[in-house]
Amino acid sequence: MTRRDFLRGAFRALGAGAFGSLLYGWGCEPHWLDFVERPLPVERLPVAWCGLRVAFLTDLHVGPVADTYLQHVFARVRSMQPDLVVYTGDFVDQARYVEHAAVLFERAPLGRLGTFGVLGNHDYGVRWRDHHAAANLCQRLAERGICILRNEVVQLGGLQIAGLDDLWARRCDPRRTFAQLDPVLPSLALVHNPDAVDRPGWERFRGWILAGHTHGGQCRSPFLPPPLLPVQNRRYSSGEIGLDGGRRLYISRGVGYALRLRFNTRPEVTWFELQRA
Repeated sequence: MTRRDFLRGAFRALGAGAFGSLLYGWGCEPHWLDFVERPLPVERLPVAWCGLRVAFLTDLHVGPVADTYLQHVFARVRSMQPDLVVYTGDFVDQARYVEHAAVLFERAPLGRLGTFGVLGNHDYGVRWRDHHAAANLCQRLAERGICILRNEVVQLGGLQIAGLDDLWARRCDPRRTFAQLDPVLPSLALVHNPDAVDRPGWERFRGWILAGHTHGGQCRSPFLPPPLLPVQNRRYSSGEIGLDGGRRLYISRGVGYALRLRFNTRPEVTWFELQRA
């Protein structure tokens, strides 16, 4: 074999590998759903909540994501009969998909005890500033049984659920939100963008924070961090992360995508079992 033949063969092999990876990242992994099951230990959790199950979905991106895939995800979560369902934003990819999402969410999974969510940056439309579109989405989701919390706290059987509005839309207000907390009761916080946990105002909150937004980076090489993340704090990629002040962060890789391409970051629905810490 000549040097030229060797180089020609090597470039062909590299090209075939790159094409195969691209085909896999476009055609297989974006819809290869991963159900992540894990405990969620909560301090002072009421006995009635111990052993109950929470389904956590985020970043559905209705519009570019295939309806058939989302319907499959919804059906699978419904079949597991969750006690509580939480969503952390980016229900739609653009404001023009709100009415389409309203139809799709007629079959969205709801919790036996309650269903809550927060908004993401895409839910605020162009440049994350379309507050009319966000309000319309909240109304349409409420009609489907999903209560959107916008810097609000609700109490459900002795468990507080705090929902913060979106950071990039400049609506996230931790101080206002956590001023509503009862410090005696256990709490769970929902936020779209994990960068929000580094903002002032979290001093009153202890417990778990559930977030999305990053898609796990969408594409990453094995054993390496993702090259692109839409956050300032590069720690906030996916999975469990310890924070100061008795707080722990869990970032889901999300269900959908803004761009149909995933590699080594399968879409995720997280299935928590509540336990007393």
